[in-house]
Amino acid sequence: MKKSYLVLFVLGLATTLFSQSKINGKVFDENDLIPNIEVINATKQLTSKTDNEGNFQILADVNDEIIFYSKNFVERHLKVKKEHLTNENKIVLVKKEIELEELKIDKLPTFKADMSYESLKMEKIYNEQSRPKAQVYNGEIQNGMDFMAIGNFIGKLFSKKDKKKVSKKTEKFSTMAKKRFANDYFTKNLNLPENEIDLFLTFCEMDKASNAFDKKSGTLDLMDYLLKKRGEFK
Repeated sequence: MKKSYLVLFVLGLATTLFSQSKINGKVFDENDLIPNIEVINATKQLTSKTDNEGNFQILADVNDEIIFYSKNFVERHLKVKKEHLTNENKIVLVKKEIELEELKIDKLPTFKADMSYESLKMEKIYNEQSRPKAQVYNGEIQNGMDFMAIGNFIGKLFSKKDKKKVSKKTEKFSTMAKKRFANDYFTKNLNLPENEIDLFLTFCEMDKASNAFDKKSGTLDLMDYLLKKRGEFK
């Protein structure tokens, strides 16, 4: 009798496990199937990967949020519907473009300097006339080119260093987190009231550790961080 109950229990457990709904399909780029793409059920906190032929399969129910992630492709989010569970799904990812740092260089005013011999000579004559002094002949050619004056003049022109202000636009942690996850993730997975989501993300931004995350950070790392901060948030 005991054996019969044990057999029935095992069969019931197996039936339950195998009857769980799954979502499956293939992941493509514009032309080819893509292997090793992270497939994440953010709602159930499950992970999987596409195989060498781009096939994937992961447990899911209606309204679960599935994330397809790779550092080489734009992240794709999928809200599970009934038809996703009964059909083979084709997921198309777009390759990321090479991102260039945005530089902002302040434009300095241009200036023109008259470096001609005549201009330098006239400046010297003007200076000498404004400060008359006793002249003692020492073999110098009167009003000749004064190389010390030229050197000082050139030095003044090039002593001003170009000032370039480089500003790197960084996205706020709260903005980046909202782009990564839908509101359902915060309300269902993190058990946050919808009107406290912004307050929670502001709380996260007060932690210096949040500065380490950007739009290139891994989704799983970000999820772990949010779960940790949820435990600290009251």
